[in-house]
Amino acid sequence: GAVTLVSGSISGTTGSLAAASYTVQSGVITAKLAGTGGLSKTGNGTVSVKGETGQKALTGTYVAGKQDGVWTWFFDSGAVQRKFVFASGSGPGIEYLDGDGSKKSKEYSLTEGLLDGPYAEYQPDGVVIAQQGAYVDGHRSGTWTTFNAKGKPAASACYGASVYLHAGECA
Repeated sequence: GAVTLVSGSISGTTGSLAAASYTVQSGVITAKLAGTGGLSKTGNGTVSVKGETGQKALTGTYVAGKQDGVWTWFFDSGAVQRKFVFASGSGPGIEYLDGDGSKKSKEYSLTEGLLDGPYAEYQPDGVVIAQQGAYVDGHRSGTWTTFNAKGKPAASACYGASVYLHAGECA
């Protein structure tokens, strides 16, 4: 699994964590966790990340080296920003635009960290879908539809392995 640490620190009461690899993009550090003493890619353990002021930023659990159960990311306010329910590293999730969970941003599924399955992105109201399609192994696949502010289809395009094939629906 991967953890994005925007600010703050990673700490625990037992064992140690180390980044097996990391990237920095637009000031955001993304690290793939590896570790000893309780959390590793082949072990079990709980991840809990706090921000600079001590607020909860992320919670989740690894079982047999894979994300398992409920993983939750939090806004600085403590409200849920993103929530996934994993089973052996795969599962559906929702991202929110706001701190009270009333405005969805996106709904999608991950398989071993890759987008895989239905995908929906919402208008700023968090209710009406703006774009919808599907991913296969991290790549756009099949028909993708863009909707206007009232939820009516505005355009569609056909993709194969993230390559734009043509306008309109796939055959």
